[in-house]
Amino acid sequence: SGEYFTLVVSQKGYVTEKIPVPTTRYGTLVTQFDVAMKKGEDHAKETRIAKEILDQLFIAQKFALTKNYDQAQVALDKVVAEYPEFPRALSLRASIYFMQKNWDESLKWYAKALAADPQMDDAVKMTAKIKELQGNRAPAGKLK
Repeated sequence: SGEYFTLVVSQKGYVTEKIPVPTTRYGTLVTQFDVAMKKGEDHAKETRIAKEILDQLFIAQKFALTKNYDQAQVALDKVVAEYPEFPRALSLRASIYFMQKNWDESLKWYAKALAADPQMDDAVKMTAKIKELQGNRAPAGKLK
């Protein structure tokens, strides 16, 4: 319908899972989330956890798009608490601060996203954009 796409999780020797994921107007269409699975075991728990994390990530995006930033951060807290180095969650948090024009916090979270995934193009581009927006201003609490 254009409002959802299907995430297919599959590997030879395992049950294939299909998870509907809402589309997004902004941000990346690619989100990678690695789930450790053990061969020969029931994977319902791992699949449930992966779905819950993806759900929270997309809930956060939806809240951010409607400018309900506090609720977006609450949804992200659930992801970051469990997976503190999940680059997409860190980048989304940085994007929310960017939308609020909180450049210093945004840079801090983009730096965390880049530490988790140095190849994250969105974080590299947004870091450069924020630095350009900041111009030559002194950091908070310091005089020029």
